Amino acid sequence: MASQYLKSTASRRSIYALSKESTISNARLQEILTETIKHSPSSFNNQAGRAVLLLGDSHNKLWELAEETVKSKLPPQAYEGLKPKLYGYKNGYGTVMFFEDGQTLKPYKDSHPEMPFDQWSEHSVGMLQIHTWDALELEGLGANLQHYNYLPGFKDLVRQQWNLPESWDLKGQLVFGKPAGQPKEKAFDQVEGKRLLVFGE
Repeated sequence: MASQYLKSTASRRSIYALSKESTISNARLQEILTETIKHSPSSFNNQAGRAVLLLGDSHNKLWELAEETVKSKLPPQAYEGLKPKLYGYKNGYGTVMFFEDGQTLKPYKDSHPEMPFDQWSEHSVGMLQIHTWDALELEGLGANLQHYNYLPGFKDLVRQQWNLPESWDLKGQLVFGKPAGQPKEKAFDQVEGKRLLVFGE
């Protein structure tokens, strides 16, 4: 039964050529996010993962904010190099922003200071991201995952723009839309004996 899952995992690729079209309704997009948020695992079932779905003008605004931040915070040559990519993201249909809610994590960290909840929460947000990405891929959408949250001040701009809680820490941005091109060829390093070791055979 794992074959179908593994097939979908292999087909999920970063697609950068996207159009402002969707293969599914906005209601279906919301339904998918509801399910992935609900069922993605978290340590102690803390459920600190958060997501914001941006469509239409809100999607465009995110990438305008990103462009403004890149232009003001990075050297000119970096901006020129990133500008075509930023326009490509804006050309997509929508973006899912992923967050971790620090306020939700705080009681767990306070009651179990010896446990690495920050690390575990990063894992949980990563699983939420890949579950969402896989689900959108199965619906015929292309996507690519970005991390412009590394830019100084960008997280604050995002929180202010959409009036989000201060405790929500931006972790990634999944841009999606109807594919307008093919993914690049992917090279794979050796798995068995290098990336996968097996003991106890």
